[in-house]
Amino acid sequence: MRFSLSEHHQGNVPIEKLRDQWFEDKEQPYSWPWGWRTMWVVSMFDLPTYDREKRRAYARFRKDLIKDGFSMMQYSVYVRHCSSVENANLHIQRMRYLVPEEGEVRFLLITDRQFERMVTVFGKKTPPKKLPEPTQLLLF
Repeated sequence: MRFSLSEHHQGNVPIEKLRDQWFEDKEQPYSWPWGWRTMWVVSMFDLPTYDREKRRAYARFRKDLIKDGFSMMQYSVYVRHCSSVENANLHIQRMRYLVPEEGEVRFLLITDRQFERMVTVFGKKTPPKKLPEPTQLLLF
């Protein structure tokens, strides 16, 4: 049975079946380049912290991310390297059940090649404030 990309977009066919169908059409077996197989999971979250219980839920979720192997990239942005798409999906499913009731968490999958093209820009450092120099007494 042949599948089309539009059937996948409608949710009727998983992408794996389309990929397998594409491989069957090729004469040579194809393997994905390594930079396309390895994935980064980016977790971006906005959780409420307006009372004590919400702050505890925020801290618990953050600790669960770290326990699952995520590293802080920025405030409320954590990343984790995964060896495959399947492994990345496993970590997303695991974290999905630990999300607090209130708030919003987004998981983004990007390839290793996309991650290495990230550009980081730093603003100018503000110079430290000069303290007035102390007056010294010179004693002979």
